[in-house]
Amino acid sequence: MFTTTHVIVCAVWFSLLTAGAPFARGQTKLPRLHARGTDLVDSSGKVVVLRGFNLGGAFVMEVWLTALDLNPGSSGLPPIRDDKSLWDVLTTRFGSEKSVELQRTWRVAWANPQDIKRLADAGANVVRIPFWYQNVEDDRHPGKLLPEGMKLLDDLVDECAANRVYAILDLHGAPGGQSDKDHTGEINRNELFRSPQLQSRTAALWVALAMHYRDRAELAGYDLLNEPMGAPDAAAIVALHDKLYKAIRRVDARHTIIMEDGYKGDAAFPLPGKRGWSNVCYSRHIYRFDATSIADQRKTITNDLPKLRKHQLACNVPIYIGEFSTITEKQGGITGLSEYFAAFNKYGWSWTPWTYKHIDANGGLHTVWGLESNREKWDRANPYTDSYATLLSKFAKYDTSNLEARRDYLEAFTAATKK
Repeated sequence: MFTTTHVIVCAVWFSLLTAGAPFARGQTKLPRLHARGTDLVDSSGKVVVLRGFNLGGAFVMEVWLTALDLNPGSSGLPPIRDDKSLWDVLTTRFGSEKSVELQRTWRVAWANPQDIKRLADAGANVVRIPFWYQNVEDDRHPGKLLPEGMKLLDDLVDECAANRVYAILDLHGAPGGQSDKDHTGEINRNELFRSPQLQSRTAALWVALAMHYRDRAELAGYDLLNEPMGAPDAAAIVALHDKLYKAIRRVDARHTIIMEDGYKGDAAFPLPGKRGWSNVCYSRHIYRFDATSIADQRKTITNDLPKLRKHQLACNVPIYIGEFSTITEKQGGITGLSEYFAAFNKYGWSWTPWTYKHIDANGGLHTVWGLESNREKWDRANPYTDSYATLLSKFAKYDTSNLEARRDYLEAFTAATKK
């Protein structure tokens, strides 16, 4: 019996096949990875532990990362709280064509080929690329990839291949949103788990992406849904992951599929064999927002990580800590991060802290959120009142060449990648 999911997925698959499947652009120097027991291994069987950073803020804007000036003045325009509302305001002010150019400037400044090279030089062998679905798909044409959005992703993946850095595609914001958070691209929507139609659209999008990237060995895996906290329970996460897994496997049998627990715990990580899953990796995010000192981080390392390791051994899958941070100096700082690095390395887990860059309005290189930040007070962009030319200039300044790496963070990261 064919469901809506089958119909949409098959239609997308057929259209891509008849148009000609994308082909690999040039020879990659990286061997393809796959799951073997609790490890990720390359085509020769060598164990590969992925260590790098998230490219947060580039393909799905989060206001707190950006130091934007969001005083609307007398504009009468709605509040900017997420990626969607930012570009809606700029489209209202300047029209679609100029808004698209502002968006391209923003995204290229936040993450570009030079960033991949910087991270490779620091010892990274992976970057996680969070993206909102509207970067690569138009709501009017579900399942059809947008050339301009795909080019931005392709440029990063190409640079990853050139620098022997793997990439992880992270669907940070799915159609309808998998939680009510701003980092889904649209705050307070949270419709994905309530809508079979949106779930089918998400499956169709992953089919299109898998068709596009299935020959790219430098892609370490597909991270199906970032933090699916909007699920009513762990069973709903497993069910949707199963739907997405089966859709992808119809067109791509080789890439590792990464599944997150959405903070629902071990129940969201079933035994893969019982679901008919293979070549999967389970991912958890670790944030102790309630920490009052490094002692709380150490409790997580001592008490919680061994439990995850025990469940990992039962499931016989690799573990990837896709996001984590000690947030502030008081809550653990660089010392706490170093201890997380060491603990993950001990278990052979791959990891990517959140995030590569963070802009602070007042500057100072004091945050633990970003490796790269600004020492001096930031010249803040105001999307409501700045001219088009001014916004182009200020958005371009998000390029990492205008930032500075926090030295102790960089040293701790580089040391951990050599273990």
